Amino acid sequence: MRAGTGLSLTDAGTLLLERSKVMIQQLEQTGHDVIAHANSPSGVVTIGVPSTAGAFIIPPVLRDAQRDFPRITLKVVEATGHVLTERLIGRQLSFGIVFDPILNSDLIAEPLAGGWPSAMERSE
Repeated sequence: MRAGTGLSLTDAGTLLLERSKVMIQQLEQTGHDVIAHANSPSGVVTIGVPSTAGAFIIPPVLRDAQRDFPRITLKVVEATGHVLTERLIGRQLSFGIVFDPILNSDLIAEPLAGGWPSAMERSE
């Protein structure tokens, strides 16, 4: 609508402008939500730990994981190192913690702290 010194919105135009602003804000928020959802891992992670160490190792891991990755479900399996290794090879575990890793070409073993002796050092 034309006023004396310029243009002004009609009632319908004012309604359209207000609702358009809300729609644009919702669209922007939806974009942010989709990006956040895509960057937030989800699913089930199964961790294998030795029975004796599980009580010491797992509680802080569970606490931190629930805080940092709320969409991930953690399952804990306690067993001997040999059983854990077999389950890792069989892909029944996502990862495992063992004290004396068995060298196997199907596995990637990395020391968590202090390392471990090589096969040569063990045989000496």
